[in-house]
Amino acid sequence: MPDNVDILLSVYNGGKYLQQQLQSIVLQDHQQWLLWIRDDGSNDNSVEIIKQFKRDNPDRVKIVADQKGNIGYSASFTELLRYSTSSYIMFCDQDDIWFPNKIAELLLSLKQEEEMHPGKPVLAFSDLEVINDKMEVVTTFNKHFNFKKKVSGTVFFLRNYAPGCNMLFNRTLLNCAFETDNIIGYYDYWLILVGCSVGQIVYADKPLMQYRLHAGNTIGLKTKNEPLLKRINTAAKTCLKYCFRNKPYRDIVYLKNIEQINNICQKIPILASAAAKEFASIDKSNYFVRKIRNMARPYITERYFAEQLTYIICF
Repeated sequence: MPDNVDILLSVYNGGKYLQQQLQSIVLQDHQQWLLWIRDDGSNDNSVEIIKQFKRDNPDRVKIVADQKGNIGYSASFTELLRYSTSSYIMFCDQDDIWFPNKIAELLLSLKQEEEMHPGKPVLAFSDLEVINDKMEVVTTFNKHFNFKKKVSGTVFFLRNYAPGCNMLFNRTLLNCAFETDNIIGYYDYWLILVGCSVGQIVYADKPLMQYRLHAGNTIGLKTKNEPLLKRINTAAKTCLKYCFRNKPYRDIVYLKNIEQINNICQKIPILASAAAKEFASIDKSNYFVRKIRNMARPYITERYFAEQLTYIICF
């Protein structure tokens, strides 16, 4: 029997691109899906589009009408998580385009990982194409971040490379997440950190959707690289500013990551990995011990030397 998938879509003034995204869901190869939609207080034609889509697909769409109004995109997606009942869950942004094989490919990658790690929390994500308003492909996440096919969970401890719109995870992971507190603040990064701390993260090395960059993005992606001299100048200023004030800097930039993983390790100690426990206790290390650790086994591998040096000195 095919696996059922819950798709969670939060909408806010998304009328310009919403229909195109909804159509790409309808055209999925894997058809055992249920779409949960919550409008986060739109004042454009989004609600009318949603209602019409519900009329056209009465058995495939659930509209959450909780009367909470505009609570913000992260809280809205988190609210949708509480309505999900399927074994597998996905997030969906209002302005992207899914390739027809997106659900099928992510589900295949996730289930293969489940077979190797029975009963474990698993989250799968893939490469994606980044497009502009003219529908032109400007880059891919693989090219931008230089992903490897086999992704170590530790690379997510300080940075989220997997946007919510491009992930699929199992019920086990969600249940684990609900045992913890969302300290990091973002619904998708919270789940990623749970996955890499107590479960498995798997990467499908192929684009399965188009991620649209435009002025209305809640969180966007910079696709233009800064000139070499500017990167070096920025790195030098950052290092000089913070190397002697390391603790205050780390509190601002990294503290929530450390607190979040520490929370996960405390709430789910049996499942917490050794790497997660090591990271959670990293504040106990002195400055120079951390510098050696940053060079020998860095949590972040930057594309450019200047950025890597900044990380080594400042984290």
